[in-house]
Amino acid sequence: MGPSDTDRFREFVQKLQQEDERVAALNDIKNLLTYKPAGESAQVIRNVGITKILQCVNLPEKSQVDLTCEVLRLCFEKLAAGDAVKNYTSHIMYLA
Repeated sequence: MGPSDTDRFREFVQKLQQEDERVAALNDIKNLLTYKPAGESAQVIRNVGITKILQCVNLPEKSQVDLTCEVLRLCFEKLAAGDAVKNYTSHIMYLA
């Protein structure tokens, strides 16, 4: 992902804090990650982080939680297994 994709990812993650923008932002993140190669996506995920995405797991609406889980699955699929464990152990423990 080039700088513009990083900026877009960061913008989508920021929009997660706005309730009326949340579903659209999750879908935008999902679409952005779905079609990008793992190497490009992984760099952006490491730079921007997943903390704000992870916070959406606590939403009251099941459909939003399901969408959040899809986005997190994509994030972890784009990272090498070692990177996921090394950089996101606390996040993974939070999900357990």
